Amino acid sequence: MRCYGIRLDLVASVGLTALALIAAPVAIDISPDLLVPSAAHAKNDGGGGGNGGGNSGGGGGASANSNSGGQGENKSGSGSSAKSGSNSGSEPGSGKGLGNNHGAIASALGALNAAHASATARANAAPNSRVGRIAAYEAAVTGIGSLVGEIETLNQTIADLETQIADAGTLTPEEQAALEDQVAADLTEAERAAIEEQLATDPTLTEAQQASLQDQLAADLTEEERAAIDAQLAGTEGLTAELEAAQAELAEAEDSLANAAETEAEALSAAANKTVTDEVVAAVNDLLGIESAAPPEEPTP
Repeated sequence: MRCYGIRLDLVASVGLTALALIAAPVAIDISPDLLVPSAAHAKNDGGGGGNGGGNSGGGGGASANSNSGGQGENKSGSGSSAKSGSNSGSEPGSGKGLGNNHGAIASALGALNAAHASATARANAAPNSRVGRIAAYEAAVTGIGSLVGEIETLNQTIADLETQIADAGTLTPEEQAALEDQVAADLTEAERAAIEEQLATDPTLTEAQQASLQDQLAADLTEEERAAIDAQLAGTEGLTAELEAAQAELAEAEDSLANAAETEAEALSAAANKTVTDEVVAAVNDLLGIESAAPPEEPTP
């Protein structure tokens, strides 16, 4: 019995020891002190880059990964913002073709920014308003375009007449005398009718007389023949008269163009409140969709 008692004590001692060893890890694993840091790291991971780095790499790794992710995200945001800013308003032709320097041009235009007004607004604007003065400038530019077209047509007409005059040449005295004889022999309608009646009704006519009357009828000219001979006799006189008339019209049109160019410049100056430079003129014309055909001003000597 004594031996058995010793064995029971040993068994009991060993059992208690085993229970203590088993219970100890359980207590450590569920300790609240150990759970708190894990929750904190998880929270930090969520703020940086999510749970991916926090749960897999431990406290230190999670913190490093999450911070790196956060910074990367912030850099990406800054890059997106810069890109967006660079695209805004930078395309050529923005502002109705004013180019990349839109702000500077708009500032230089000053009151001439009234050219942004619609065609309807310009048509109905009061004459002394900014928009009305822009409309007057537009009309002056359009008028110059018409004058330029007229001048081009007159120049072509003059060139054609000069060519015709050169080709026509002049008649010799003999040629002119022969043509004049043909015109003199030309019969009026009454004269022709009288000759035809005499030949038909007068039995007393001799053969010589009949032959003479027949020659007169043969010499009679048709309307086309008479017109051609008249033109030949006129020679270059008629063409020269046409040429002189065209040259006079050209001189008048050129004077009108010079006056219109001055009116155009005055109209734009009246609408402006700043210095009108070539760049400003080009910008206004671009806004209005017009192009000035006025000749360039000659430099003052």
